[in-house]
Amino acid sequence: MLPDGSPQFYLYQSVFADALAEMERAAALNQRLVRLVDGFCADLLGADVTDAAEVLPEGSFGYIAYDLALFLGDMQVLDGLLAKDPDYASAGLRYRPVRYLEIGCGAGRNLLALKYSEALDWVALHGFDIQAALIAAGQSRLGLAEELFVADAMTADYSAYDVVFSYRPFRDDALQKRFEAHLHKSLPVGAYVVAPLSLNAAPSRRMRLMGDSNHIWKKVA
Repeated sequence: MLPDGSPQFYLYQSVFADALAEMERAAALNQRLVRLVDGFCADLLGADVTDAAEVLPEGSFGYIAYDLALFLGDMQVLDGLLAKDPDYASAGLRYRPVRYLEIGCGAGRNLLALKYSEALDWVALHGFDIQAALIAAGQSRLGLAEELFVADAMTADYSAYDVVFSYRPFRDDALQKRFEAHLHKSLPVGAYVVAPLSLNAAPSRRMRLMGDSNHIWKKVA
């Protein structure tokens, strides 16, 4: 019983209700910030870029924006994994800053968010897309001239990167599997892959699923 005679249960109920309300407020604020970034990028890019159509290689997706809140959540999970990974230990730092690459980055919205959010400790941020118009727009309108370049996911060299993000560039399953095999072979041992909607979703001798996520992998062999 509490001093006023009311059951202890009501105190617990109040604490849980307050905590739930705070979580709901935080989630609402997060969504507002996501809409702010999306709107800011859309305004900077303009309809002439976002509506532009390019001829894509057969079997490829055009740019599909991964939900920004989910992306930043993935980066937060990855940040925690890197901080506990002895392969990335660095004296005086949470972990050795990583070299990051995004495959199929469009105009670079995710890179812009990662650049300024400090969701990861990074030493290099890069992204590529096969659509040259999107890359040119990101370079000139989002201030990502040094970060973006045009490349083909199927032939790109991934050996220089510690972290690669890929949101399924191919709609054709056979092409997607070929791409994933090339990616996994090209990556250095120790590199992480964040890959929602990947096809090779089963752990293998080469790739290990990390943490509680179903799409964050580490190359271990």
